[in-house]
Amino acid sequence: MLEMSCNPRPLYRSWCGLESWALQNRRSGVWLVMLGTAVDSTDGLLLALKQTYPNLHVVTVDLEWLFRDLPTNNLFSSGQWVDSTWPAKSLSNMVRLAVVWHYGGFYADFDTVCLRPTEHLRNVVGSQSAEYVNNAIFHFDRHHPFVHQNMERQNMNFNGALLNVNGVNIMSNTAKMACNTSNFDELVAQGRGLCQGFRVLPQSAFYPVSWENWRDIFRSGAGPNLMKELNSSFVLHAWNVFSAANPVRVGTRTLYDLVSSAYCPITKRRVVDEARVWDSLY
Repeated sequence: MLEMSCNPRPLYRSWCGLESWALQNRRSGVWLVMLGTAVDSTDGLLLALKQTYPNLHVVTVDLEWLFRDLPTNNLFSSGQWVDSTWPAKSLSNMVRLAVVWHYGGFYADFDTVCLRPTEHLRNVVGSQSAEYVNNAIFHFDRHHPFVHQNMERQNMNFNGALLNVNGVNIMSNTAKMACNTSNFDELVAQGRGLCQGFRVLPQSAFYPVSWENWRDIFRSGAGPNLMKELNSSFVLHAWNVFSAANPVRVGTRTLYDLVSSAYCPITKRRVVDEARVWDSLY
């Protein structure tokens, strides 16, 4: 997981996501990669998480080293991403591919909650619709050619004015070519999810609630019924690009309220203890 905005104190939703991955994948290292040089841990939450989850690690990144000899080195060095409409997002789209290229493993956005172990999944992306796979969650082995192809396309097609061009669109177009398809739903339904060295998983795997229905995740009282629809899901994506300003009210039995209680219990308790009321925001 990446923190590319230089925020020394990520929000509770971010800590919830990090905790859930550490909780569900205890045999694997879970790494928070920070652009800044330090994390503000004065509230004690990070210490509490690291004491409970020894597989949790927080590190900083040397970007010049990271991009050296990669297809996106020129894009990074040119500073085009700095002048883009979403500089942190643009940088994150570049860094996630570079880190997975160097080390291999799962990348996941901060606005995800891991619902069950993913350690057995290798070389996978998740469809979010018939037209798109999403780069919010994916796994690839070290030096996987699909990752390299995505970096090449990022370098050639960077557009600082549009949000999804440098991430979702690039990964979707690269996957369509590798899978010889224009429709990911048909690909999965026909059992042809295995492409050139990777597999496209159905929408239910990583994006069980679509971006069009993101409000359902935070709808009061809707949680119990929606929880039943997550039986085949590995991850819940909360779509922070739309929901960041939406309050998560503790005790209102929203889907996020219930999921956070089950999959990031330490973070959830901290939210409740600090607020001392059941309508706190996090």
